[in-house]
Amino acid sequence: MKRLFPSVQTSDRAYAQQPVSCQLCRSRKLKCDRGRPSCFNCKSRNRECTYEADQRQAPALVANGTLLTNPDDYRFNATYDNADLVRRVERLERAVFAARQPETGQDRPLDFSRRPSRCPRSPPANNDEEQQKTSQWLEGLLTATSAVGGSAASPAQAELSQIIRGFPTQDDASKLLKCYIETVDATYRILHSPTTWNLLEELYADLGEDRVPSATRLGFFLCIFAGSAYISRKSFHFESHHLQGVSKVALAEVWAQQAVSLVTKPPARPSIEALQTIMSLAHLCTQIEGISGNFGVLTMSGLHMAKAMKLHRLDSQPLREERQKNGADLVDVEIKRRIWWHMVASDWLLSFVGGHNEGTYMLHPRQMETFHPSNVEDVLIPTGVVYLSEASYNLPLTSPTSISYFLYRIQAATLVREVIDSLPPSFFTSPGSDTSDEVYDNIIALDLKYQQFIKSLPPYFQLTIEDPEYHQALIDEKPYLEWQRFLINFILNTHLARLHRPFLIRGSRQSKYEHSRLQCIRSAEIVIKLQNRVIGDQGVGSFTFILQHFLTAAIILAMDVCYNPSTHNASRRKQDVLQACRALEEELNAKLVPSNAEASNEVSSGQLMVQSFRNAVQTLRSTLRKKTREDGSDDSTAPEIADRSASTEKRRRIAAQESAAAIGIGGSDAPLSVHDAVESGASQGPKQGLEGQDQQGFNAAAPSNEAAEVDAPGELMVDELWDEVFTFGATFNDTDWDAFFSDIGANMH
Repeated sequence: MKRLFPSVQTSDRAYAQQPVSCQLCRSRKLKCDRGRPSCFNCKSRNRECTYEADQRQAPALVANGTLLTNPDDYRFNATYDNADLVRRVERLERAVFAARQPETGQDRPLDFSRRPSRCPRSPPANNDEEQQKTSQWLEGLLTATSAVGGSAASPAQAELSQIIRGFPTQDDASKLLKCYIETVDATYRILHSPTTWNLLEELYADLGEDRVPSATRLGFFLCIFAGSAYISRKSFHFESHHLQGVSKVALAEVWAQQAVSLVTKPPARPSIEALQTIMSLAHLCTQIEGISGNFGVLTMSGLHMAKAMKLHRLDSQPLREERQKNGADLVDVEIKRRIWWHMVASDWLLSFVGGHNEGTYMLHPRQMETFHPSNVEDVLIPTGVVYLSEASYNLPLTSPTSISYFLYRIQAATLVREVIDSLPPSFFTSPGSDTSDEVYDNIIALDLKYQQFIKSLPPYFQLTIEDPEYHQALIDEKPYLEWQRFLINFILNTHLARLHRPFLIRGSRQSKYEHSRLQCIRSAEIVIKLQNRVIGDQGVGSFTFILQHFLTAAIILAMDVCYNPSTHNASRRKQDVLQACRALEEELNAKLVPSNAEASNEVSSGQLMVQSFRNAVQTLRSTLRKKTREDGSDDSTAPEIADRSASTEKRRRIAAQESAAAIGIGGSDAPLSVHDAVESGASQGPKQGLEGQDQQGFNAAAPSNEAAEVDAPGELMVDELWDEVFTFGATFNDTDWDAFFSDIGANMH
């Protein structure tokens, strides 16, 4: 009898028509978007995407079903081994699943990707369940096998050696770690300080004995070094000779990019250390380059790893009973809680800062069973396996610790989630379009919750100090509490300003919205004051989200001056706006040092981030000029401002071209490395290399082929721009301002 299908052992027959879907999509009956090099389905599952045409052209890696046996072949052919493993597992899937497909009498095209099985058919009632279990088992087998063979796909020895050569000395590394713990990690505290110090000792002990640490360990400390270099760029001085004279911003970007590569190519295996690295990098990349760079990839990778480690079920009833019965490593438990709640709080906070994430969040509180971290210093958490409960060391929030700010940040994020849940989507997509009493009543109710939360802050986080002597003694003991106090109030007032912003202009004309106008202005003034006088003196003041809210607050004050120019404090607010924007301009220019001055095609992440701010300012300028042309008013003023701006623009471009030519920028596609940054700085001397460019603005290091597109320092927030704002801003209506803030939010992400 003629066989309908070839056996499992026979080779695949040639297709009459070349299949257009990849193998995974065909085997799973998924719709393939035919993307190259990887379709969406394969990319989302972290699977290799192979097409029949590519497979036929690729050299065969197996002969008669036998894998290559030479270990060197595994080392240098990891990609082909994984591809072969995928093909063999998929062939096994087809063989298993084909036997369970019900036969029909209808004619249909033959599918040669399916294979019959010699096993007896399972009962039809269990088809779906058994198929799902088999698929999960096969996927788990493939994942586990790939993880075990990670040495073949791990970074090459030469690459790790090159990264290690750029490491600071152990003394510098200790200073960088101390700075990181006191500043960057103090904002979310996902490290355990004693453990991290021990890991640093182990790292340099390995390096001293010529042992190469794991890629995850290297990425972990590269992230710490990058964060410290970025945040202390004005005060930190390296003792390492090969790092002297190098821009701290450039160095931070190099180290951050190396760390990202180490934990994502290939993906790091699930572990606390890997998860700490990924989430710390996500936080750092957000502050250096905004959320349009590596942030999305790192966040989703971290979320996937956290769920695989069951961090969202950490305090479920079975796990708590198991810890009570068998004891637990409470350091491990507390760090996992910190990591999870940092991810949750960041997700909720990002839903209220503008851009494409506004009004949405991913993590729902009803889908997690993890307690908040304990309010305790790291050194007081019991170590080893113990049978204690958290209540034995958890302190009340009235007792300040290094994690107290983190816990109040979670509460602030919870308020944001309530805002998202309480207001309609139109509030975020088209602010001000829905001014119904119900919506405004919700806003007033949310405002009351914010006011109550601010009043409930402990004395050490209040802006008004009732006992200066006690407070000063506390700050002397815990210096980080001072800027944490300002930072939590900064965040809460940015939220209040955003909540009431759609009613700012309406409040100038309708008494019903007067409270919103006053609260919006009051919160914006607090934001400006905190940045100008306090946060700007600390490293965290250069974080991107701080600068973004800073710019938004300045525009809010400018809007009110436009509509209420006769108020007694209008002149003072104008000066506040100008002072704020000049400070913002100085901070942004410090970020614009290229990471490799020899590469004309290299654009630093700092440049990309600042470009988003430039786009926001250009949006404001174009909106003003468009409104001027539409109104046809002040015709005598508009040409004057336009001519003045054009003249200023011409001078800037000439200056940019001269500055770029002066440093002799060439054209090279060399990859980013610490060595490149060092060479670029050393060519001009240790004191006049890239380090000196921090004070000169970014034009001195701008690529010459982009000189016509780069503006000199002063372009972002020039006084001429604000002359236009104060001159023409009053002609804007509610819709104009709402549309502008929507555009500016999109441009800055």
